[in-house]
Amino acid sequence: MAPISAAALNAVPLSKASMASSMLSIMQQIGGSIGIVVFTTMLTNRTHYHLSVVGAAMKSGSPAFSDAIVQRAQEVHSLGLTHAESFLVAKTLVMKTVSSSAVVMAFQDAFLVGGVIAAACLIPAWFLPGPTKPHVKPIVVQEEVLEETTNLD
Repeated sequence: MAPISAAALNAVPLSKASMASSMLSIMQQIGGSIGIVVFTTMLTNRTHYHLSVVGAAMKSGSPAFSDAIVQRAQEVHSLGLTHAESFLVAKTLVMKTVSSSAVVMAFQDAFLVGGVIAAACLIPAWFLPGPTKPHVKPIVVQEEVLEETTNLD
């Protein structure tokens, strides 16, 4: 971010640098806010999508779902709960695992999209102007001054 800021501020005249700095700061704040909104919305939508996909695969009658419930119920029952309580706790644990998996998959999607956007932003970054040479006026030394300083020795 610093090279882009430096390139932007170096591209404006010195008299307008304060206004350019303010505009750059405002654009960074707005861009950050929009990015947060976009990624939060995408994360929410992808979580719902993955919950529906994983949830559809975990129907009550499926053998994988039933086996997971029975295995968890036996583990919980060994802690001293009744069979009915063990079944409810086991069902809750399995559903918690499913929802956690859906959230992880949604974050993977969000990071993938963020990586693609960051990679796409590298393309215009290659075309940023390089460092400019400062405009320095050459200093002309008068010959008389040089002669006077050399005669002092």
